Amino acid sequence: YFYWIYITLYALFSLAWTVFSVLFFNIVLRNLTDIKLWGIWFLFILLAIGMNWLTYSCFKEMFRLRQELGKSKGGRH
Repeated sequence: YFYWIYITLYALFSLAWTVFSVLFFNIVLRNLTDIKLWGIWFLFILLAIGMNWLTYSCFKEMFRLRQELGKSKGGRH
């Protein structure tokens, strides 16, 4: 049941990241001609996608390990 803690922390972190992104977007979108800022924003998007993929793969692995634990204990977790 420990993974519920991680899901809660991930949800809170995602919410904080969203607020930060909205505030950052407001600064970046004031000057559309600055390519460097758009590059930084694109890097943030790639970072967010990578973190989501990493979190998904970790939860998938934890689910697999939990299933194996259930099999080794005769169905009891």
